Amino acid sequence: MVLSDLRMPGMSGYELQQTLQKEMQQNIPFMFMTADQDEDTESRGFENGAMDFIRKPFRPDVLLRRVGNIMQTVDQIEGLKKHASTDPLTGLLNKVSAEVELQRVCSQGQGALLMIDLDSFKLVNDIYGHAMGDKVLMSFADILRVSVRPGDVVGRLGGDEFIAFCSGMSDEPVYYFGRNRLTYNVLAVTAACLLMKKAIFTEVGGFNEDLAVAYNDIDLCMKVCEAGYYNAVRPDAVLVHHESASRGNDALSLPKMRRLMAEQEDLYRRHPAFDRQDPFYNPNLAQNRVDFTCRFDTSFDKETAFRKISSLPGREGRPELRYAVDCASAQRFVLIEGWAFIPGSSKNSRSSLKLILQGEEGIYLAETAPVYRPDLEKAFPDEMDVLYSGFHARFHRDEIPDGEYSITLLWNDSARVDTEARLIK
Repeated sequence: MVLSDLRMPGMSGYELQQTLQKEMQQNIPFMFMTADQDEDTESRGFENGAMDFIRKPFRPDVLLRRVGNIMQTVDQIEGLKKHASTDPLTGLLNKVSAEVELQRVCSQGQGALLMIDLDSFKLVNDIYGHAMGDKVLMSFADILRVSVRPGDVVGRLGGDEFIAFCSGMSDEPVYYFGRNRLTYNVLAVTAACLLMKKAIFTEVGGFNEDLAVAYNDIDLCMKVCEAGYYNAVRPDAVLVHHESASRGNDALSLPKMRRLMAEQEDLYRRHPAFDRQDPFYNPNLAQNRVDFTCRFDTSFDKETAFRKISSLPGREGRPELRYAVDCASAQRFVLIEGWAFIPGSSKNSRSSLKLILQGEEGIYLAETAPVYRPDLEKAFPDEMDVLYSGFHARFHRDEIPDGEYSITLLWNDSARVDTEARLIK
């Protein structure tokens, strides 16, 4: 609240009120003091938004009571505003108030707009009841509230949909040779972050319901490409998608993996021209990386030797081996990728590495091929010979029975090193 004389040198009380409200972008409670007996002066003040007038001279106790009345009125108004602008369940801004705040903060500068929803939230209400669903929404609102910074806008649009605006955030760094700044064409994108004209969607037949879980969005994009249209990535729209967060990772379930593989086979039967052929990706770039590394290593496309063995080779031991199994997947081909080296050794590139896969159906030995890994030199700058310490094994999925297999590294045909990695086929 501001208590101001109406007539001041250099600026009137009215001008002070207008200046402050313009600068603060909100209505500020004003009470004017004046010795002017003109009723038009009082009328003009109320038209400008003054909450009260008091004429001089005045008694101090009367002034304090009138100020107290104004503050009580302001508190009541603020309470009503908060009630009208707040979502009653979560305490966040409601849809209307969030839109107003977004217009205000966007007019002041740039930032990141986050559109957030809870996947499969309806199942919570259906299975556990709406009371439990409300608890989930309140807890998620608490997470949003502590995750943003002071001054950021957070609101609930309705249901399980939320919105947030983080001021001052930008995408200044350039990644992937400008791919995060430039619009470019791709063969396919996930439907979790896809916009398409209804006419094109209808023309190509929409989603294929035979692909019940996976690859239906890839099939849609391939049909769009075959119809002569392009799928473009717009980097000016930034979205965060948590892949399979609600339904789980298919690679961790044998029935899900079988369903996934059947859908993949179906996909390529429908679109044979795109089987291992991406018209929007340079074939001279690495096929097993996402950073546009040149394809120095052509062994990635070649199958490695694989055979069943009767017993575990080598001896149990653990050389000072540093390693990681980055990928173990069984799709049309079984692919196991990673890296391994002995710290301080200058002979890593000349060492032999094989993989032992052990499951209920038996023991299998897979040869590996070296993989060019410049990222290891950056990650381990003090090591001498790690540039070709990457490895991969690739063989047809029909060579190994269905099941779950542990993965053991066999270093130089002598020492076995167990890993926590698992292959599920």
